[in-house]
Amino acid sequence: MIFKKNLLVILTFLCYCSIAHGQKRDTYFFSREDIQNIKEAAQTSWGKTIIDSLKAQINVRMRHSLVVPKEEAGHLHDYFCPVHNVFFEFDWNKPTEHYCSFCDKTWSSDRINWAWIAIAQNKNLQFLTDCMYVYLSTSEKKYAELIRKMLLDYSDKYPNYKVHDKGRNKVVPENYSAKIYAQSLDEASWFSDACRAYSVVKPLLKKNEINKIETNLLREGVNLLLQRGGGGNWQVWNNSGLAAIGVALNDNSIVNIAIENSKVGYQHMMKTHVNKDGWWNEGSPNYHFFPLRAMLLTADAVRSMGYNLFDEQLEKMFTAPIKGIYSDMTFPSHNDGWYGVSLPTQIKLYEVAYARYKNPLFLNILQACYKIEDRLSPEALLTNTTVDLNEELKEPESYLFGQTGYGVLRSKNKTVVLKYGSSGGGHGHPDKLSISVHNGKSEILPDLGTCAYGIPDYLNWYKRTLSHNTVVVDFKDQSPTTGQIIYFEPTSIEAFTDKAYPGVNMTRKLHFTDNSLFDEFMCTSDSIHNYDYMLLLTEEPKIEEPFVNASLDEDISYRQIKNVRKSTLNKNFTVSTSTEKITFHIDNTSLFEVFTGKAPGIPPTNPDIITKTGTEKRPVAPCYPVIIRIIDRNMRIQANWEFF
Repeated sequence: MIFKKNLLVILTFLCYCSIAHGQKRDTYFFSREDIQNIKEAAQTSWGKTIIDSLKAQINVRMRHSLVVPKEEAGHLHDYFCPVHNVFFEFDWNKPTEHYCSFCDKTWSSDRINWAWIAIAQNKNLQFLTDCMYVYLSTSEKKYAELIRKMLLDYSDKYPNYKVHDKGRNKVVPENYSAKIYAQSLDEASWFSDACRAYSVVKPLLKKNEINKIETNLLREGVNLLLQRGGGGNWQVWNNSGLAAIGVALNDNSIVNIAIENSKVGYQHMMKTHVNKDGWWNEGSPNYHFFPLRAMLLTADAVRSMGYNLFDEQLEKMFTAPIKGIYSDMTFPSHNDGWYGVSLPTQIKLYEVAYARYKNPLFLNILQACYKIEDRLSPEALLTNTTVDLNEELKEPESYLFGQTGYGVLRSKNKTVVLKYGSSGGGHGHPDKLSISVHNGKSEILPDLGTCAYGIPDYLNWYKRTLSHNTVVVDFKDQSPTTGQIIYFEPTSIEAFTDKAYPGVNMTRKLHFTDNSLFDEFMCTSDSIHNYDYMLLLTEEPKIEEPFVNASLDEDISYRQIKNVRKSTLNKNFTVSTSTEKITFHIDNTSLFEVFTGKAPGIPPTNPDIITKTGTEKRPVAPCYPVIIRIIDRNMRIQANWEFF
C-alpha cells in the first residue's frame, strides 16, 4: 500500500509537469494506415456486411434510453439463474425483473438487479465501440455525436459513483473495488475501449467538452486504477486501462508506469506470467485469451508513444493455442473459465494479430474460422484482407506444453489430453493427472471448466477434484501442486505427482493409436486409502452388471451426484456408449465397487459470445459419472478404449 501511495504522488507530480511543459507527440489508437485500411475494407462486400451489422446493432440499442445508469453496477456472474445456471434474459425495460425461460419464472434480488446494471454498462461500451468503427469507416458525424453525448453523460456521473464491491459495500482502496463496476478489473477493461472511442471523436469536441471528459472521467479513472491492480490477469487489465488513458490524455508519465514499472508493468507481467511455451500461466484457455486481449490492446495503444510491444513473445501467445486445439477448433476447458472457448470465439484477436504480424498462420486461422462463423468482427476491417475460404487448416500434431503442463495426443481427428502441470493459482483446479477425450465431433470425456462464479455449483462441484477425470483419495480435493512429465512421444505420455495427496504416489500413462486408447492409472502408498477413480461421460453408459440403489454422501461434491447406483465386483467389466467401449482391468484387489449416477455436466458457454447454436442459452447438460472405488494401499486400473 505504501508503494501504491508513493506511486500516486510521483505520477501526479509527473502529470502536472508534463502538462506544464507541453507534449508535442500526436497520439492515436488508429494510425493513418489503420484508418485507410478501415475505410477501404468498408467498401468491400464483406466490409459492407460488417458495417451494416454494426449499424443494425446501433439502431437496436437506440430503441432504448441512452442515459447512463446513475447507480453503481454489480457483478456479471450474479446474473444467472441459480437453478439452471443459465444467463437471465436481459430486458432494458425491466431492471428489477429477470426471466429464466427454463424456470418460466422472474427472479429479483439486490445482487441480480445490480448485475443488470453491469450488463447495461457493457452494452453501452459496445455501443460506443460500434459507433466508433462506423464513424471511422463512413465519416458520418451522427455516430461521433452519439459517442460525444454518452461520454459527456459518463463525465457527469463518474465523479458521483461510489467506490464499491460486488455487495455494494463501500470498501477501502486496497480491495479490488471500483466505481462504474464492482471490480477494478472491469473498470480497467471499460477504459481500455472507451478511450479509443474518445480519441477518435476528440477532434470534433469543444474545448470545454474535452476538459470535462478528461478531468471528470479519464483523470478520475487514473486515480482509481493507480490504487488497484494486484496480480495475474487483473494487473494486465489494469495496465491496459492506464495505458489507454495515458494515450488518450497524451500523458507519457501514465504510459511509462503501465509499461515499464518494474513490479507491475506490462513488460514485467510478460516475463513473469507468460510461460515459455506461450500460454498464460493460469493454465486456462479462457484465462489465456482474456489477458491476451488486454496485452494486445496495450501494445496497440502505445505504438504512438514510441513503444513497439509486438514482439516474438506476444506473437507466441497467439501461436501456442493453435497447437492445443481439438479438431473442431475448441479447447479442453482447463481450470476456471467458460466451457467452449474456441478459436472462432476469439477470432477478433486473430484479426488484429494478422493486421500487426502478417503471419500466414494467422491468416490460415481466419480462413478456417470463417468456414464456421460469419465475418462480422469490426476488427477485420484493420486487415483490409479478403479471406479465401478454400484454404484448409493444417491438422496440428501431438504436442507437449512442457511449462504449462499438459500433453496433447492425436490420432487422425481424435484427441486425448493429459493435464499434469502447475496449479494455476486462484483460477486453478485440483485435477492433476486428469484426462479429456475428443472423438473428432465433441468431447466424450470432458473437462467441464466452470459455470458462473455466483452459482453454488461453482464451488460445490466444478472446482472440486471429483468433477474431473482423475483419482480422488479419501474423499478430499487434491492439494495445489505441480506434477512431473516422465516421457512424451507422439503416441504416448506418462506423468507423475507425489504431492497431490500426502504419502500417495500417483502415475498415469496413456498410449493412443488409431481407434484405441490404453490408459493406466497407478497409486501407491504405505497406508490404506479410499481411491475413487472417476470418469465423467457425456452419454449415459451401459454396464452389464448387477446394480442396486445407493447414495454418495462423503462430501458436498459427492452429493451433487444423483440417481446413484452401485455394483460390487471382482472381475473385469465393460462400459459402453454409442461412441466408445471401455474395458477395465483392476489389479491386486479381491473386491471393488462401481458407482454410476447423474451430475452437473457441461455448463453454458460465455454469455457475451452469441453462437449460432445458442450454447450460451442452453441449460447445464448432464454428465454421467463412473466411479471405481478401491480401498487398499495401492491402486492400479487399466482402461482399454475402443472408439467407434
